[in-house]
Amino acid sequence: MSYMVETQDSFHETYSFLEEMSLDSLLPQTIYSYCKSHHSQYLLYLPLLLRHIVIQPRSEYKIILIKAIVRTAIDYGDVYTRIFWLHRAGGICVCSDPVFCKLVEGGIEGSCYLLQLIDEKRKKLEDKRGEITKSINYQNEEIITWIASARDNLLTLPKEAKRPTLYLNRDFLPEKMNKLSDEELKEESISVLNYTGNCDPFLGEGVLVKMVALKSYKSATTPISLMFYYAETENGQQKRRRVMFKYGDDLRRDMAVQVMFNVFNVLWMKSSFLAHPTAFDQNTPCKPIAVTYSVVPTGPREGVFQMLGCIEEVCACEKHPELHCCPDGWEFEQLSIKNKDCPVCSINLKIDEYLPKEMATMISTLSGGFIASYCLGVRDRHLENWKFHLCDKSFAHIDFGFVINLRPKFDANRFAIPTIIRTSLNNTIVTLEKSKIGAWDLFVQNCTSGFLVLRRHVGMIIRLSMIVFGFDTQFDEYAVTKCLTDAFALSIPESDAVNMLIGNLQNSSIQKMVKDKQHKVLKFIRKYF
Repeated sequence: MSYMVETQDSFHETYSFLEEMSLDSLLPQTIYSYCKSHHSQYLLYLPLLLRHIVIQPRSEYKIILIKAIVRTAIDYGDVYTRIFWLHRAGGICVCSDPVFCKLVEGGIEGSCYLLQLIDEKRKKLEDKRGEITKSINYQNEEIITWIASARDNLLTLPKEAKRPTLYLNRDFLPEKMNKLSDEELKEESISVLNYTGNCDPFLGEGVLVKMVALKSYKSATTPISLMFYYAETENGQQKRRRVMFKYGDDLRRDMAVQVMFNVFNVLWMKSSFLAHPTAFDQNTPCKPIAVTYSVVPTGPREGVFQMLGCIEEVCACEKHPELHCCPDGWEFEQLSIKNKDCPVCSINLKIDEYLPKEMATMISTLSGGFIASYCLGVRDRHLENWKFHLCDKSFAHIDFGFVINLRPKFDANRFAIPTIIRTSLNNTIVTLEKSKIGAWDLFVQNCTSGFLVLRRHVGMIIRLSMIVFGFDTQFDEYAVTKCLTDAFALSIPESDAVNMLIGNLQNSSIQKMVKDKQHKVLKFIRKYF
C-alpha cells in the first residue's frame, strides 16, 4: 500500500515529466533519465506514455519517442514485460499505429510490433558487442497458464495440503531441491520455469524468485490470491508481496484510475496548502493523499493487482477473529456496532480515541480518496468498495469498474462514508494550530483544499485523463472532458464550486453540518484563496 508516490525531494521531477507530457513537449532525454532515476514511477506511467505516443499527430516526434521507449525496454527487462502485458490487454500499445508500423520490416502478423522492434535492436547491440544473443522470451504466457491451473487446483485442494508453488528459474531452488527431478518436484506441488527475464514480470519490484498460490475464491470469476517472493537483499531480507489475480473484469480501468490518483498525489504534494492547517503538531502533517496500489492488466478481462493491508493478514482481536487488519467499509461499520464493548476491538474501531498521528492519516487518506474518486466520476461507491487498514488507520478505494460517470443499475452515494465514521468525526474534537476544530470540519477542509488544487490544474488533468482512459471508446474526448468539467464545476466561480462540494459532503452525512459550520469552513478557505 502506498500513500505518497514520491519523496519530497523527487516529486518535482515527476511533476515536470507529467507536465511535459500534457503539453506534448516530452523529450526522449527526459524519458531515458526518468526511467533510470524513477524506475517504479516510469513503469506506473508507461501506459500513459504509450497512449501519449499513439495520439501524437506529428510523425517525426512520434518516432523519436518510440525509439526512447525501445531503449528503456532494452536496458530493463521489467519495461519489456510491462509492454508485453499492456499489448496483451489491448488498446494501449503503440504497435497498431500506422506510423510506427513503418519502422518494423517483415513484422510477424498477430505479434506485437513494438516488442519485435525491441528484439531486433537488442540483437544488433549484442552482435556488435560480440555477445551471445540471449533469449528475451520471458515465458509470460506460461506463467498465466500456471496461475489458471493453480486456481483450479486450489478449489479442491485440502487446507492442509501443500500450496502450488512456481519457481521462475531452477537456479532459485533451495540447494536440497535443486537435485530433484521435475517429477519429484511435481510431487511436492512445485513447478519450475526457465525464466530468463531476471525481473518481476508483474509489479516490477525486483527479481521475482517464486510465487505461491494461497487461495481461490468461490465467485463468478474465481480470483486467486498469490504470494510473491523476491531475491534476498544484501542484509538477507526477503521482500514479499500479496497479490490477487482476477478474471472477468477490465482492469485497464483500475490501472487508469491508479495512474490518475498518483497524478493527483503529485499535485497535492507540489502545492503549499496555505489554506489548510498543515499539522496536528510539528511532525504530523495532514493533507489529502489518495492511497494507491499496483494494477497490471494482463489481458482485456484479466490482470493482477496488489492486495491492501499487511503482507500476512493479521487478526486484530483474538476474541473476535472476524476482525482482521483490513476490513471493508461494511465490515468496519458492522463490527463497530457488534463489538463495541470489546476493549481490544475498540482500540481499532473507536475513531475518537485515535492518536493524533492516526487521526491525521485517517483524515488525509479519507479526504484524498473521496475527492480523487469524485473528480474522476468513479461510481458504485458502496461500502464494500473501500478498505480501512487498521494497522496504520488509512482508507483506500478499490474496484473501479465504473468510471468517468459510467453507472451500474443501482448506484451508491458518491461519498458513501460509513455512518459510524461520519458520526465519530462529527463528535470528535482535534487541536490544530493551537485551536480546537471538529474532525468533520477538518475532513471538509481537507476535501475543499484538495479540490481547489486539482481544479487549478484542470487543463493538465483533463489532458492526462483523456490520454490514459483512451483505450476505451466509451471514454472519448467528450466523455472525459464533460466528466471533469462537471466535477470541477468550471461554469461557475471558484467560491460557488467550493460551496457545491461542501453541499455534496453535507448530503452524504447523516448528521448534516449546520449553517454556521459551513460558513466557518468557507471563511477559512476564502482567507487564503
